[in-house]
Amino acid sequence: MMPGRECDRGRRTALWCVLVAFLIAGCAARTLDDLSASYEGLTVDASRAEAARRTTMNASGDSMIVPPGANLGPAFVNVSREALKAAQNVPQSDVETRIAFYRLAASSAHFAVVEEARAGAGTPGGGAAALLNEAQGRGNEACAQLKTPPQRDCAYLAMANPLATIAASSEAWRLLKPQDNSTQPDRVRAVLDEHAGDADFDAQLAGYQAGRQKAVALAPIGASAAGPATAQRGGSAMDFLQVNDARVACLARKRSDLARWAANRGQPPSRIDRQQALATATATERRYTDAYGGTVQCGTG
Repeated sequence: MMPGRECDRGRRTALWCVLVAFLIAGCAARTLDDLSASYEGLTVDASRAEAARRTTMNASGDSMIVPPGANLGPAFVNVSREALKAAQNVPQSDVETRIAFYRLAASSAHFAVVEEARAGAGTPGGGAAALLNEAQGRGNEACAQLKTPPQRDCAYLAMANPLATIAASSEAWRLLKPQDNSTQPDRVRAVLDEHAGDADFDAQLAGYQAGRQKAVALAPIGASAAGPATAQRGGSAMDFLQVNDARVACLARKRSDLARWAANRGQPPSRIDRQQALATATATERRYTDAYGGTVQCGTG
């Protein structure tokens, strides 16, 4: 009797272990869905807040007035922390799902980093930059484990830090719309001097290009996307790279235009050489044309 009971107990234990493993995998997938839905909802709120900022700026007549954001930083930080925690519960064999969590953690932290740059730390002590660095580091390690990693996720993770850095540093000036009769050139100069000096901006562009090269190595341009359905929102690595190359080129062009506008009104920015700013903008636009053909289409905002 005893050996049979022991055998039955062993079978029950084995079945229980299988069930637990199955539930863990299922919870990981559901958690990814839930967190992805939360992230997508926050990005919609962020887009609405951005539209409201643009409307207020246009109506105010003073393009230097930047309304406060929607205070979404803490919510994005929470999603980032939860995604990092959830990644640790994913079975080691399911690397693609862990990568999806790391991508989600990094992209959520990105939004919080930008909001902190605009309005101060989103949570006591900040912490978004540290979350971004952790998600990128862990994500890159996971991507390196796969012969064919999920391309768009891994392309983003290779570029996450420089993308957030350049987005945060340009947050103070990217929406400026100088107008002869309403915007003061010395105020434009002050913003550019503080946030967009030549050395700082060129260093950020260099960081972006380095991250981009890593992304291209991981996800050859033109290759199709792969990975869990919840890990990606459609499109290929090429789409992702092209969108961000265009965004960076437009930032460089906007910075050059602002510097020239202020200087033409007797306020030469002390930290920005107009010729160097123009050369930087031209170089980023040329890189875009070389990679994709055509010219960069920048919006009016």
